[in-house]
Amino acid sequence: MSSAHPTRRTFVTGTAALAAAAALTPAAAGAAHAESAAGQPADGGRPLTVPGLQQWTPGRGSYRFGADSRIVLDRADRARLAPTAALFADDLHTLTGRRVPVVTGHARSGDLYLRLHDDKNPATRDEGYTLASGAVMNLSAARVTGVFRGTRTLLQLLHQSPVVAGGTAVDWPLKPYRGLMVDNGRKYFTPQWLKATVRNMAYMQLNTLHLHLTDSEGFRIESSSHPEVVSKDGFLTKREIKDLIAFAQQHHIEIIPEIDVPGHMTQVLSVHPELGLPGSKTTLDLSKDAVYAFVRDLLEEYLPLFPGRYWMLGGDEADSVKNNASYIAYAKAHYLPAGGDPAKVTGNDCVFGFLNWANDIVRRHGKTMRMWNDGLNGITTAVVKPSNTINVDFWTSRGADPTWLVDQGFTVMNGGSPPTYYAAGGGWDYRKDTPWTYENWQVDAFLNWGPDGETPSPYRTVTGAANQGTSMHIWCDVGDPETEEHVSEYTTRLTHIVAQAGWGSPKPAPDYPSFVRALQQVGDAPGGRATADLAMGRPVRATSGPNPAAAVDDDPSTGWSSGPATGGRTALTVDLGSQVALDRAAVQWGARFATAYRLEVSRDGRRWYGLAATGAGKGGTTPYRKATTPQDLIDFDPRAVGIEEFERLTGVGRYVRLVVETASDAQGVDVMSLRLFGAPRR
Repeated sequence: MSSAHPTRRTFVTGTAALAAAAALTPAAAGAAHAESAAGQPADGGRPLTVPGLQQWTPGRGSYRFGADSRIVLDRADRARLAPTAALFADDLHTLTGRRVPVVTGHARSGDLYLRLHDDKNPATRDEGYTLASGAVMNLSAARVTGVFRGTRTLLQLLHQSPVVAGGTAVDWPLKPYRGLMVDNGRKYFTPQWLKATVRNMAYMQLNTLHLHLTDSEGFRIESSSHPEVVSKDGFLTKREIKDLIAFAQQHHIEIIPEIDVPGHMTQVLSVHPELGLPGSKTTLDLSKDAVYAFVRDLLEEYLPLFPGRYWMLGGDEADSVKNNASYIAYAKAHYLPAGGDPAKVTGNDCVFGFLNWANDIVRRHGKTMRMWNDGLNGITTAVVKPSNTINVDFWTSRGADPTWLVDQGFTVMNGGSPPTYYAAGGGWDYRKDTPWTYENWQVDAFLNWGPDGETPSPYRTVTGAANQGTSMHIWCDVGDPETEEHVSEYTTRLTHIVAQAGWGSPKPAPDYPSFVRALQQVGDAPGGRATADLAMGRPVRATSGPNPAAAVDDDPSTGWSSGPATGGRTALTVDLGSQVALDRAAVQWGARFATAYRLEVSRDGRRWYGLAATGAGKGGTTPYRKATTPQDLIDFDPRAVGIEEFERLTGVGRYVRLVVETASDAQGVDVMSLRLFGAPRR
């Protein structure tokens, strides 16, 4: 979508213990780790997972993963569960370094037993599962998808410890649509990044990957019908698409493709200006028959390529045509329904006729069409009524209202902007306040903008099956400034928040700082994108000032105040615990900030090498304050609260220090957060 769309790398603390336990006998592993069952709070509450478990009943004893642990399948279920079991075994190998055999037969102590069972409850039937933790870990579900979801929970638990507290979990999602959208139109994301992202999505129980394949700045999918429109600076081939679809299916994730029409067509119109709306650089002219032939070519080419249930047509942010004479004439000639009053036809009716035309093609291919809600602007007074078989992704009040749509029989999805948006490279004001979102936002709450289009009104609420769920959106308003890794690191937490909202279970932590610590504990998916802040919670020392640990607690409401510089400089040093290849860093300043500073890295804490430096530090115009209202959420701007970032770093070391050379205030600086990203050096 356009710029009008307001859009880490882990040290796995549990993995080392788990790998060590895998070399022990089950009894020895239990003795070594009985005191630290995975995710089990001291008060006997539910084990820690993200999203949280729906239900947990504590039991006696515990499950212990060890050197003799196996994945066991019932003979009757083997054919259906073998692929899931094989993938689970591969993930356990990545997590532990040990090959876990998959066998058929009876489970014994230490085994992971996977099976299918009858379940007529519609809430738990499709994706729900039951985990019974004891001498054997019993995972059962009515569907293969449910078993797969349960294996993701087990990976999170075993990431934390080889010991899982005894008890029974019954878990299921609140919403059937829990997604991630990637703007692959304006920024080319590689197949490797997309696959790693699929792993991360599955780990947090998301089930839908929406690929926004075209936008004004790019058409990034191979085309045989119109090869001339494909971007030359990067695109996905059909073979890569098929491979990605197969990989996503393995992880029980459905891919929804989007070829965005009639707006956001600058790339196409650069080749076919004759298809454009006069006076527009972005919009196809829906009063031209040639446009319908072009769109039909694309639909007929791509619909068979994607086996999923949905096709996303887009429909957003096209140029206004309400009073366009050509559109009005075309609507009267082609779309006027029996009994319709031609005097009331507007250009919007031509757009709605086009939507119905495209919807008929999509439905003939056995799929359901989706679109953005602003493409339905003017629907309440339309002569040509769009079919309510179209599913509507709500993102803005500049279009059809979600409650009105539901009253008319439409199905909606909550992709509100904000809080589910991140915009890479341009829309800084759309990197919203994640603490507010975690602590306040609910999946049934649709953001409602007031009459001025600027001030938020109270949320509109859409509950029940008419609200399919929600999705996190990664937009690339400017594609180049941010690397794929940067995008992963800076969207992970918000994606987890959206995943938690869609799952609809009790939250795993009462507030955002606790939630961040929970994310560190459950870690990243085996083989997925590493996204963790390496500095968080690590030992830290400072040359002056109290409480330097507040700079690495990843809570921007707390921080380290240095006091006056000591010996001409102030420094903050973090011990990462082992050698790391660093590639990104971010500093968030408080009211007092460094005007010149540098980051240095060291392998031994004695010899230091430059990592990054600036003599133009600007801090922020206002110190961070926690958002408490929807208006606070909208007003949040990382630039204003002093976030300064460094990309494409190349240093290797265990220790990193922030050295302040000059400051805005003689009394020192306030470092609210120092975040470091990279990968363990092996």
